[in-house]
Amino acid sequence: KKVSAASPASAKQQASKESKTLVDEVEAKAIACEWTEIDFSTAACDVTDSTVVRLLRSAGKAAASIHRVRLSGCRNITSAALAPIASGAPNLRRLLLDGCRPKRASLDKGILAISRLPKLAEFDISGCLIDSSTLATCFELLPRSLRVLKMNGIIKDRENKVVVNAIADKFVHLRGLTA
Repeated sequence: KKVSAASPASAKQQASKESKTLVDEVEAKAIACEWTEIDFSTAACDVTDSTVVRLLRSAGKAAASIHRVRLSGCRNITSAALAPIASGAPNLRRLLLDGCRPKRASLDKGILAISRLPKLAEFDISGCLIDSSTLATCFELLPRSLRVLKMNGIIKDRENKVVVNAIADKFVHLRGLTA
């Protein structure tokens, strides 16, 4: 009996191959820059939580040298990808999440985990869907090392208060704030 190209088993195998290829490609670029940067944005539509977790596992101890992660436009990642980044890349300085809007899950727990990174200097959460209480906690947790916070598209919280006003006194050390 023939298995058609549209069969679920075949589709899963194809997706697995594509995911492995994507991980291989991103991993090769990460190795080339000695694991200091990981950029998933070029393949944003294909990146999933498991892609990120698999790459971090592949990095092993080298993940500690990751300083920059770009997940811009990756709509299939959730907190399940962000929490391992926070624990696996403790020296992270730049995290770009602009445009990450998972359809069925939340980024809130992952955002809070990232907010605890002591060396974080640039954080871009523009266009992300984040609960206002998570934002408030995030602002309390973000380190003094933070220099640039980008929040385009996150202007008002649930009570219609302007978010920027709520954080202005907490981040006098910021060099850049876009909202």
